[in-house]
Amino acid sequence: MKRVRPFIGLLLLALVTFWPLVLHPTHTLYSDSSDLLAQHIPAKYFLVRSLRETGELPLWNPEQYAGSPFVHDIQVGLFYPPHLPLYFISEPAIGPYLSWLVFVHVLLAGCLMFAYARHAGMSELAAFVAGAGFMLSPRWMMHLFLAGHTVTQGICWLPLILLCVERAIQRKRLSWAVGGGVAYALLILGTGPQWTFYGSILIGLWPLRLLSPRQWLLRWLAVEMIVVLIGVSLCAVQLLPTYEAAGQSSRASGMGQSWSMDGAK
Repeated sequence: MKRVRPFIGLLLLALVTFWPLVLHPTHTLYSDSSDLLAQHIPAKYFLVRSLRETGELPLWNPEQYAGSPFVHDIQVGLFYPPHLPLYFISEPAIGPYLSWLVFVHVLLAGCLMFAYARHAGMSELAAFVAGAGFMLSPRWMMHLFLAGHTVTQGICWLPLILLCVERAIQRKRLSWAVGGGVAYALLILGTGPQWTFYGSILIGLWPLRLLSPRQWLLRWLAVEMIVVLIGVSLCAVQLLPTYEAAGQSSRASGMGQSWSMDGAK
């Protein structure tokens, strides 16, 4: 019972934070300017409807703008494992499912940070505070609740990746590096590219504090390479079409300086 007590505490904190959803479990998380409502739920509706009608994953979404790539858009999260039940549920269940998925990721963030903090040598109380602080951090809550940026929910996997990387370095076990690679794949598939970039910097640099003898530096390099190779390989089904479409995006082609100045007025 003592071992599960911190996780029960984190669960209670998450339930209090999501009290509107707890009181109305079949509703959808709402805010006046939410990407969850304006972008992510409509994309999942289109996915479910297309699967029902054609039995295939849609490559193109004719309902967005004048048409846009669908599978290519990494923010849709088409291959993110927690989104797989969307292939089987009904359309009315999409909003509540995605809302509870946010809840699950927030709770996971707290539990995984608690586990990492205990691995790092913190006391149970300090680890609990670290877990609660990570999962309820105001910036993340603002993204999830106010802006509906569910593409940030994948950062919950960061503590697990760090835990696996550090244990692989310290214990010289390939299995931990493989586990870190799988968790890294979840980060890539469940998070927007910029957040993956920031997280990758942390994953690469934070374990350096453990290094002292020269052989540990080589071990760190080997573990990081295994994590990246496994993670990227598992995500190839998403990364390859995203890379194919990236060169055709407005960000890749840029914009004229005069247009950007006019838009700022």
